[in-house]
Amino acid sequence: MIRIKKKFGVRTECGKGFAIIKLKFTSLDQNQILNVCAMVTHMSASGTAAHRAQQLKNAYDITEKARCDFTVFAGDFNSRLHCRVPQDDWKVPMYSRCKPSKDGDFSSNCKKRNEERIKSNQKNTDSSMQYVLAEFCTKDGEETTSCSLHKSETMQADELVQVLQNEYIECFEGEDVNDAFENEANWKMEPFKNPLSRLISESQGWKELDVPDFTPTYKVGECSGTDFGEVWEGHIESGKCWHNEDQKGKHNPAWTDRILVAGKDHIRWTRELYQTVQSKHSVADHLPVFGKFLLSPGQEFIIDD
Repeated sequence: MIRIKKKFGVRTECGKGFAIIKLKFTSLDQNQILNVCAMVTHMSASGTAAHRAQQLKNAYDITEKARCDFTVFAGDFNSRLHCRVPQDDWKVPMYSRCKPSKDGDFSSNCKKRNEERIKSNQKNTDSSMQYVLAEFCTKDGEETTSCSLHKSETMQADELVQVLQNEYIECFEGEDVNDAFENEANWKMEPFKNPLSRLISESQGWKELDVPDFTPTYKVGECSGTDFGEVWEGHIESGKCWHNEDQKGKHNPAWTDRILVAGKDHIRWTRELYQTVQSKHSVADHLPVFGKFLLSPGQEFIIDD
């Protein structure tokens, strides 16, 4: 038996925030109750990593007040590739690297990176989009065949990975300038203590179904078939393309759409599937994600409600 118990909502700015609905599952003998909550979000891309991390903490606090035994949290978390990677000496975020100037020039760091790629028989990264795809995707000829954040040594560039794993978060904040490349003056490293750090240390709080082992979910559209596409587009299996017509770092491929879960100690869950849903007919500039998991409440889940 399922019935809607309560609804909560939090608004952070116009059109952005999250909402929660609580479902009560009752056993046939009425002696066991399990409160399962579902949350959705569209977080702001204009805020900082610290702002979004705090919103995740606020969302978790609401699940506590709602007395949720298990929560599924899905949506557009607007996580971008702008955080510091260990052993990485770049002074600009990953999504803004190898970005040519108006004259087509590249920074010394990017030229060095391209020399390394040529030595290993890989293609030059002639734009920041190509740099991102080269870091996370493997190719068969000109077509992108597979991408993974999970299998990459640079997964810490992803904001949400840091928020879900690290006590201290280090991300670049600043302005991505269209007509300049890798200008260190535009960026500042702004480390902060993760508001979720206590929960992480106690093995509580939000957990992702898995670090994404699928293609970036943003920014997606129709392939142009022009010279523009050689530098600022990347093919996806569905026949769509990642595209970045305004050449901003924030519009380069990223895993913005994710699924998180949180459960009490007596709840056990096992991920069975976590992937993108690709369709030639989608009109959105995001790829939706789909998750399947097995939920086991354990032997004792009688809740005083």
